[in-house]
Amino acid sequence: MTTTTYDICIIGAGPGGLHAGAECARNGLTTIILDKKKTVGRPVHCGECLSATAVQNIGLDLPAEVIAQKVRGVRIVFTDGSARKIIESGYVLNKDKFEQWLAHKARLQGCLIGLNDAIYDLKCKDDRWEVSMKSGERYFTKIIIDASGAHSVANKCLRLNPPYQTQTGLQYTVDGIETGSFLNFYLWPYMAPGGYVWMIPKSGKRANVGLVTSETSGMKARLNRFLYQTGVKNYKITKISGGRIPVSGPLAATFTNRLLIIGDAAGFTSPVFKGGTYLALKSGCLAASVAVDALKNNDFSEKRFSGYQRLWKQHFPNYEALLKGRRLLNDFSESRLNMLARYMPDNVETISVRQRVLIGLEILFTNPALLIRGGPQIMKAFEFSRAQWYGW
Repeated sequence: MTTTTYDICIIGAGPGGLHAGAECARNGLTTIILDKKKTVGRPVHCGECLSATAVQNIGLDLPAEVIAQKVRGVRIVFTDGSARKIIESGYVLNKDKFEQWLAHKARLQGCLIGLNDAIYDLKCKDDRWEVSMKSGERYFTKIIIDASGAHSVANKCLRLNPPYQTQTGLQYTVDGIETGSFLNFYLWPYMAPGGYVWMIPKSGKRANVGLVTSETSGMKARLNRFLYQTGVKNYKITKISGGRIPVSGPLAATFTNRLLIIGDAAGFTSPVFKGGTYLALKSGCLAASVAVDALKNNDFSEKRFSGYQRLWKQHFPNYEALLKGRRLLNDFSESRLNMLARYMPDNVETISVRQRVLIGLEILFTNPALLIRGGPQIMKAFEFSRAQWYGW
């Protein structure tokens, strides 16, 4: 039975938890990461994308083996076949190897990682947390960082917030497919109501092909139909994965006494394209800095921990604008989406103030219904989905 009291216990060995663990240990805190998985990095649930902006911002030096493919940016495809691009370089990762590399970095800093055991209860007693495992093991810690993903362990055990809304993602890893050098996102409402379909290139004629949607029935049939409609032939599905993705924005409270919530567990995903790795890594950095400061000052008050929420609100995009844009986008019919695309520049990344004014005037005089139904807000949501706003 464990009797050691750690400075930090991190729940979840995903990118955010592993990076936070490395940062805490690097600053001299005794740190342990706990995860119910048997192996770090598996199973892989997401599209595996990470922008060059994210890599630079977080200060990662990616080894060659974690990079599956370099990409030029994002390509948004509409049902009429038209497409708009966001030119910003990045990577498709071998996500399992990426997370295993992060785990290696954390261990080098002195961070312990415990696997293959699930948490069933959390209790804060006096000056420490008691973390009870299904195996009967118990851990004691001064601070908890919850990085446990869409089914936040802390939120479930402590009932800190109402549950957030989620959507379901389904992904095939496909061999025998050429997809170019862009991350392809298909805004095809009939295929993925309330979401989108993606086709993401990997090396050696491989790709991740998936969809996220609010309508879960028949997802495999729709994904098979998508492959047929896009002309993909003689392909082989080598893996099927999936999971739940938070889509309603951050939790109202991402902290409490001696506890911080990061990544998907806090609801940090990009509302339009659902990316979460960059947000997890950054929120892990911010949480680690608050935890280090609390230990250094021997101050574990809610006031001290509330600094974490102020920090991420300073760094992260305007979630209200993003969520409003996504709701309006979901209400658009296919024909109206196609119409909106005609007013968007080929490269969405470089919309200047002057271009915005001209686009607004053009819509006003040629198709005012798009203004009334929120066309500009949707364009703003696309813009806030760029890498510099933690979009991927």
